[in-house]
Amino acid sequence: MTRALFTRGASNAKTRKGLKLADVDTLILHLAPAKTSGVLNVCPNATAGCMAACLNTAGRGGIFKRGERTNTIQQARKRRTREYAADPAGFVGRLWAEIELAKRRRTKTGREFVVRVNGTSDLPDVAHTLASLNPDVTFYDYTKIPQPWERTLPNYKLTFSRSETNDAACFDALAHGVNVAVVFDTKRGEALPATYYGVPVIDGDVTDLRYLDPAGVVVGLRAKGRARRDRKGFVVKVATLPASDRPEVPDVA
Repeated sequence: MTRALFTRGASNAKTRKGLKLADVDTLILHLAPAKTSGVLNVCPNATAGCMAACLNTAGRGGIFKRGERTNTIQQARKRRTREYAADPAGFVGRLWAEIELAKRRRTKTGREFVVRVNGTSDLPDVAHTLASLNPDVTFYDYTKIPQPWERTLPNYKLTFSRSETNDAACFDALAHGVNVAVVFDTKRGEALPATYYGVPVIDGDVTDLRYLDPAGVVVGLRAKGRARRDRKGFVVKVATLPASDRPEVPDVA
């Protein structure tokens, strides 16, 4: 039996929120990020800060038995990446077949689904191809590849991701109507900045369904996992922002 390539929302902490918020299932593809597969770089614009803070090892993906440096989740992501590298067209064909299966499931259950091709990768051609073939399905992704507005489709929404080296590209994306995701050192339970250099900030931790976001905003994310120890500038320190951007501290006096 061929193993499924997509992970469904109920088994992923981020996409479970979509089920709770909007009763929408998410098919998400996880590959071995950057060059960790040993055969292919699936994140061509990854920076040192991005790779150090990658959520690839968040949640169950980062739980290892004592003395071991891998687990079944990491092994599966590497296996999928090797399969893609060996036969890109065949791999995309398998993804398409899984989307067709999800459509049939949608017809039976009435539950809508969306697709995120790049859960731990940044392969625009794969996502764009699948979105073009399935205009009746909503796709969304994060990307660090510049000029994302050139790759959007009516059913494919991209959110540009800030790193420690691409601030100019971020403001370029915003100028072209593409939202930008920014990771802040805001702790869980604390308010994110209201604005980021004057651009309104929304709370991106409420849900992963980025296609629901209003246009013209920064998607604020709180540092998680290894990102909490960032020293490369990938995570924005709120204290370094202009005073007008910082959240108000409640008066407890």
